[in-house]
Amino acid sequence: MAFSINEMLSAVNSVGGLSKASKFMVTITRSTNANVGRADRGPAVVGGAQNLSFLCDSAVLPGLGYQTDEFRMSGYGNVEKRPYATIFQDVPLTFYSDADGSVFKYFHAWMQSVFSFNDAANPNGTVKGLPLNSFQYPSEYYGIVEIIHMNEINTTKQADNTIVKYQLLEAYPISIGDIQVDWNMQDQILKIPVTFAYTNWTSTTLDQGVADRNSLTRTTALTSTSNYIDEQLNKITEKLIYKGSRIRDGINF
Repeated sequence: MAFSINEMLSAVNSVGGLSKASKFMVTITRSTNANVGRADRGPAVVGGAQNLSFLCDSAVLPGLGYQTDEFRMSGYGNVEKRPYATIFQDVPLTFYSDADGSVFKYFHAWMQSVFSFNDAANPNGTVKGLPLNSFQYPSEYYGIVEIIHMNEINTTKQADNTIVKYQLLEAYPISIGDIQVDWNMQDQILKIPVTFAYTNWTSTTLDQGVADRNSLTRTTALTSTSNYIDEQLNKITEKLIYKGSRIRDGINF
């Protein structure tokens, strides 16, 4: 069959046209656990009323892959690849730097809530509830990153504009990239590259499954066990911080 530009246009128009890479929005929500600073909780807000979403310059929609092992049915012959684990690649985001330094402060505080690495100002103190050179428990620094790809339909409802929405679960920044500054870059806005790791993602395009009595019972049991473990680990952390401060006080005395 000969190629027809009219048929191509008809096929594209039948699905609402093609989506544009420039139509996206990113929102970030921090943990609400006790050891997170009050200013760092909930939706990310920087520069007073300015939401961090408006300062996100670029994002990557997360991919999905499998780790596989090679398998031969009869011990020889053609190779068959069988999956045994899911691969979730880190997601890079880029943010415009504001003149108040709010974006820097936000992500530096988040990184510092993962690991207490700065001992310049107060080597015997604690930061975000952490003593020097110690890691926080993951539930204390996890967050959720939402990346929404949208179309150009003019409507006040976000759901009507959404093509696909990803939620990166148990996400946190693992690196803030190096940033070049230059006297010759007077007309360029500074951009901050931040890379996020996460445990899993879900999206509006995935089958959400069905909950039955057995799955709900299993989920309730797992959640209860996980909460109990978190409570015990938090108590241990508090005791270690208290004992560490007593030891440091004794040494300083």
